[in-house]
Amino acid sequence: MKYDKNTYVKSNSLVQSTVNNFTAPQNRLMAMLLTSYVNNFDTQSIEDTITLSRYDIMNYLGLSNSGQTYKNINNTITSFFQNSIVTWIDKEENSQNTTALFSNVKINNYDQDGDSLVEFTWNPYIKPYISNMKKEYTVLVTSNFLALKSKKAQTLYEYFHSFVNQGEVTVYLDKLKEMTECSSPAYKVFKDFLKRGITMPLEEINNKTDIKVEVLSKNRGNINKKVIVSITFRVTNQQAKKVWFENCPNILLTEDEYKKV
Repeated sequence: MKYDKNTYVKSNSLVQSTVNNFTAPQNRLMAMLLTSYVNNFDTQSIEDTITLSRYDIMNYLGLSNSGQTYKNINNTITSFFQNSIVTWIDKEENSQNTTALFSNVKINNYDQDGDSLVEFTWNPYIKPYISNMKKEYTVLVTSNFLALKSKKAQTLYEYFHSFVNQGEVTVYLDKLKEMTECSSPAYKVFKDFLKRGITMPLEEINNKTDIKVEVLSKNRGNINKKVIVSITFRVTNQQAKKVWFENCPNILLTEDEYKKV
């Protein structure tokens, strides 16, 4: 299946239950690799490698194009590879998995122009989860993801995008704190966690992406009524609607709705 060149795909199992070790810039590089992969994916092809130049990698990571940065890029790529090991739950198989996203990352020698190519070879085990070979998957908009600067916003964007067709989702507080890396004592007071771990990232998502996420309710426990144990969110698609038929100017459709028509 072919997708818009501005999208990438992840299985819902991978989106909803993964805690990754990437930094925000590394997440952006990962999004570009996934976008390149899904748009070149062919079930009949044995091509498993995505190739980028060092200059491209530096741009995706937001690094300055200085001689020292370029010189240390090998260490930067090695760090990215080491952080690509993720632990996640496959709900279909009822299993916990620890998986390296890549089986190998190869840094080639410099060419005559002073640049070199880096080859990222996908781990065969992870491929079904990033190419719509699983039943439940999420198509994510690359440009929207790249617009997000904080890792908290990046994580919540992917997570809530996977629930956009369900309308509402309730998430336990422990899960939210784990996803947003807010489990330290600094976030022990709920209002502090809500502001920095939820409200601020959601403002970024709502202002910069194709979905809107709102807090509907803060749910208290059955035993201790003073303790918030979960939060219910409403997730909606906020694609702009347009007039698609000149003779019916009052009928406004989104891009997705128009494609269905």
